[in-house]
Amino acid sequence: MKAVFNFNDVTDRVKKALKIKADYELAERLNMKTTTFNSRKKANSLPYEELLLLSSTENLDFNWVLTGEGGMYREEQRRNPISERRAEAIIEMYEALSDAQQKEILADIENKKRMNELIETVNQLRKKVG
Repeated sequence: MKAVFNFNDVTDRVKKALKIKADYELAERLNMKTTTFNSRKKANSLPYEELLLLSSTENLDFNWVLTGEGGMYREEQRRNPISERRAEAIIEMYEALSDAQQKEILADIENKKRMNELIETVNQLRKKVG
């Protein structure tokens, strides 16, 4: 099941963390036009890619940004140096791709996440059934 996050809740958390008051300021930080931001707000359509990038550059925990659970900031001491190098390599490769290719990658990631969630649901049902 795909999680649906509330646009206002998510953007309010980001504004709180970055000490931003107005939507237009957040739109600017997300490198979005205010009109685009407002359209997405009206449609409850989060700009995941932009939020992920901003979270990364501001050291925000992306899980907290989306759900409000856990800590606001990523804990540097939890990070494994190998994982960090891998993440940096992935970001570098991702940034070298075209916009269309980046969108494909994000769609693939969302599909993989959805599959993992379905597998987890099936496993939980199997445990209940016995």
